[in-house]
Amino acid sequence: IIAEIFSTFTGRELAGYRSIVGSMMAIGVCSFLGWGIHLLAGDASHAAAAVTSFLAFIVSVPASLVMLNLVFQLRGGIIRMKSPLFLALASMVLMSVGVISSLFRALLPGALVVGGTAFEVGSLHYTILGGSFAAFLAGLHYWWPKIFGRVYREKSAIFAGRISFLGFNLAFGCQLLLGMQGVPRRISSYSVDHYTHYTLQWLSSMGIFLLVAALFLVALYFRRSLSWPMTAPENPWDGKTLEWRTASPPPTENFPSIPPRENSGAEMRKLDAREPVGAGS
Repeated sequence: IIAEIFSTFTGRELAGYRSIVGSMMAIGVCSFLGWGIHLLAGDASHAAAAVTSFLAFIVSVPASLVMLNLVFQLRGGIIRMKSPLFLALASMVLMSVGVISSLFRALLPGALVVGGTAFEVGSLHYTILGGSFAAFLAGLHYWWPKIFGRVYREKSAIFAGRISFLGFNLAFGCQLLLGMQGVPRRISSYSVDHYTHYTLQWLSSMGIFLLVAALFLVALYFRRSLSWPMTAPENPWDGKTLEWRTASPPPTENFPSIPPRENSGAEMRKLDAREPVGAGS
């Protein structure tokens, strides 16, 4: 989703497509094998701890390649700062913080210090919620006109994106700081020592309220866009991919006929020679 949005709003073809696809596959395999990182602070054997720590570090290599390709996508492009791009940039920043903080948890000495603390809460949420859910919101804003044929208020979307980004960092950035100070996770009641960190805990709670308020605002202007008389043009973002070659929302069978493609070659010539959709039997 992020790569698609970056390509559209920079006016450039995706940089390092094969590198991104291969890196994503490597991230999936290494992450699946590196689940033992959560046991480093427990009674795992030295051999198991060393293997899982190595696998957790290996994940950062393909993740860094993806990030570098996305940053290179912005270089030299004509950037149009719209709400989908803003949310995609926010997702990349949050994911980067999650990857960097995960390296501390992958270190064997670091796992003994931050393992079982609020640092793990912040790191996991930066990676999972910050990276994935922010990318989901970016994709939702990007394809909303295509799905429903309606446009939303761009200023409201930018404002909600800023509030959600601030609230998220306030909520889980404080968790990283609390974990570095030794505040444990998964506790039902706080001791007297834990109340010395009251300010950070209060700020973290306020960040959650800001995040929820931003999501409520997103739902509000999406709902309002469905009743507006303003219909979306067929290609509001000037996208170059195939879904923007048809009406918004797409008609039955998606295309009245097979649309032309800009690529050249024998494959494209074969495609152009095919019959329109629905013709013949």
